[in-house]
Amino acid sequence: MKEAFKRNIFILLMIGIVLILTEIFFNITYAGLFGVGTIFIVLSLFISVNILAKLMALIGLILIGMAIFMTYSIWLFLLFLLVFFIFFRTTVGFEFGHINEQAVHPRRSSYPGSYQAIQLVEPQSSQRSLLKQTSITHQDTTHLSEFETTDVNLVYFWGNNIIDLGNTMIPDQETVIIIRKLYGRTRIIVPVEVGLSLNVSAVSGSVYFEQEHYSLTGENFQWRTPNYHETPRRLRFVISVVVGNVEVIVL
Repeated sequence: MKEAFKRNIFILLMIGIVLILTEIFFNITYAGLFGVGTIFIVLSLFISVNILAKLMALIGLILIGMAIFMTYSIWLFLLFLLVFFIFFRTTVGFEFGHINEQAVHPRRSSYPGSYQAIQLVEPQSSQRSLLKQTSITHQDTTHLSEFETTDVNLVYFWGNNIIDLGNTMIPDQETVIIIRKLYGRTRIIVPVEVGLSLNVSAVSGSVYFEQEHYSLTGENFQWRTPNYHETPRRLRFVISVVVGNVEVIVL
């Protein structure tokens, strides 16, 4: 039962969200608050005055929050999340989401998150085939993955993930690594001798890099090493997260 529940958790969450939205749009009061709040948020994107834009966005979020929390469905949804949290709570943290903080070292057997070592190989277009299919809701593994140097695309649902390129032979070219994630902490380990380009977008989150902390709220963070294009071996990360922190560790 537990495994079946984990396999279908995404569907159950979507059903809960659909019920909340249905109740909102079939009630004039709720729909009005939700609509006005959405208008305020959209208008805040076109206002150049920073304080006024943030104020309008805040008012919009409050109105949308009022519309959501006035529904009966949201309380059933929160009750479901509470039961879900209790059901999957273990002595080492949250079994499904891996929300608790973990040690930096990824190979500890007690670490219930996802550790993924990346190995880059030359493109095999003439022998291309589907090697494996992995569910984004089952990332609680420690494994080595091979990717062609022209195509590294990682998708995670949620959780704490470590992506290790520290021991990887980086080819003499630019390698683009795209990471998409809904929620959670992402740590990336890269070798010190390569050129590095970072492009991180987040609805709500932070970037930890070179002992600095950059908060992102619907913003984009970009950084690259000096003389990036002149460096023979280059790694370009394009990271999109909804809610979560990104930490880049250079070894």
